[in-house]
Amino acid sequence: RGLGDGIFMLRYNLIPLNIFDQRQLSIGGGVKLPMGSSDLLQQNRLIAADMQPGTGSWDGILWGYYFQNFVNLPISYYLSATYRANGSNDRFSFSDQGYRFGNELTTAIGVNYQTRSIFDITAGLRYRTTGQDQFDGGDMPNTGGNWLFLVPGLNARLNKQLTSRFSGQIPLYRDLNGTQLTTGYSLAVSLYFTPGLKI
Repeated sequence: RGLGDGIFMLRYNLIPLNIFDQRQLSIGGGVKLPMGSSDLLQQNRLIAADMQPGTGSWDGILWGYYFQNFVNLPISYYLSATYRANGSNDRFSFSDQGYRFGNELTTAIGVNYQTRSIFDITAGLRYRTTGQDQFDGGDMPNTGGNWLFLVPGLNARLNKQLTSRFSGQIPLYRDLNGTQLTTGYSLAVSLYFTPGLKI
C-alpha cells in the first residue's frame, strides 16, 4: 500500500493527427521519479523490492507511438513501445552498488472498433521483457523474464473532453527466470480528460 513512483515525460508529434492523413507518429522521453516508499518493513523485516510501493531509483524512459485511423472504416490500430533503463537504490547500508531492477521493454499492438454509440471496443496484445535484477553488481536469481498478455477494453465517451476506459490484462504466455510471483490477471478503470485549450 502507498503512493507509487511518478513519471514525467515530454512528447513530440513527428506526424500530427489531422482529418486528411488520419495518422499519428509520436516520440517521447522522460524520467521516473522515486516518489514511493522503498523501505517498508513487515515484522521488522524489509519487504522484498518488488513488493514495495516505489523503487527508490531514478529511471530513464523512451517512448514511441504510431496510430492509424481509416476515414471510411470504423476501425483504427496502434503500435507502441516503451523502454525503461533503471537506476539503482541503496536499500542496504552494506551494498556498494545497491539494488537495480532489470531494464524493461514493453511493446503493444491493438485495434479499436468504433461503434455507433458512445462505446468503442478495443483489443490488443502487450509483450513485456525484463532483464534480471542486480544487487551489488551481481544478477539476482528468480527475476526477469518475458510476458505476453491479451488486453481487451471498452471505452466510453462521456463528453467531448472526458472518456472512461475499462480494460483487462490476461496472460497468454510467460517465460520467467526461476520461481517468481506473477500476476494471474488484472482489471483497470481509467479516466481521461482532454482540456479544450487553443494555442
